[in-house]
Amino acid sequence: MQVPIPKNYTVVKTLGAGSQGQVVLISHNTTKRLCCLKFTKLVDTRATKCAMAEMDLIRKLDHPNIVKCVAAFPYKEYALIQMEYASGGDLHSFKKGKQFPEADVLNILGQLALGIQYLYRNHVLHRDIKPKNILLVQYKDCMIFKLADFGLSKELAFTDDKAKTMLGTPYYMSPECFQGIPYTIKSDIYSLGVILYELLQSEYPFSGNSIDEQRILCVTGKYHLITANYSEQLKQLCYAMISKQSSDRPSIEQIVQSDVLKDTIQQIKAQYQKMGYDNVE
Repeated sequence: MQVPIPKNYTVVKTLGAGSQGQVVLISHNTTKRLCCLKFTKLVDTRATKCAMAEMDLIRKLDHPNIVKCVAAFPYKEYALIQMEYASGGDLHSFKKGKQFPEADVLNILGQLALGIQYLYRNHVLHRDIKPKNILLVQYKDCMIFKLADFGLSKELAFTDDKAKTMLGTPYYMSPECFQGIPYTIKSDIYSLGVILYELLQSEYPFSGNSIDEQRILCVTGKYHLITANYSEQLKQLCYAMISKQSSDRPSIEQIVQSDVLKDTIQQIKAQYQKMGYDNVE
């Protein structure tokens, strides 16, 4: 597939590729600034609609825990999204083989919770939160975790509106998604809870050998208790986030304000202020 590169840019390398598009690392010929360029071929009406929706959405988002959009525009038969380059890779690779101290887990959880809180306040469901869609950017002595890939995201008219389409990655899909029940932000909170469980226990809470088995395990909500050496407060928060009933899961505001996380949240916000962000409450 020929890569449609805008003027004044040169391809450094390919970061990922699929049947209908690629993500490449590009460098500006004059400034040498590195960016990612995601392009999707507009093969039919549905692909065009999804790509345009992603472009419209990502242009509006501005938060330290959301991958920043540099530009988004149609180019020939492609939809192009130019984004900041996350040189630290993704959380999927970062967490491999690691047993994180509780302070590090709280830092990761706190940053992602702030990103989801921002999306929620802007009436956006991500719908595909997973470690591969969480990118890492090193900023001086701290690592920033950023939500990325808004191709499956849905912009709602109101925060409490519900979505109905079954989308996402099986290990991180909520019971209501598997059951075809309309869902809200509580589905994104469930996905974040699965990631938290992974960080604590180094395994999925529900791991089936097929989609059907995964659905059954997820819907019944039976998982092994976390045996790793973490505080009971953090474990209980995790269990609440992966509750099979969405009404039993905490809201994003409750997570951010929880006793186990609130001090970390304040530290994160203070760090963001030093970085020049003034849009994090």
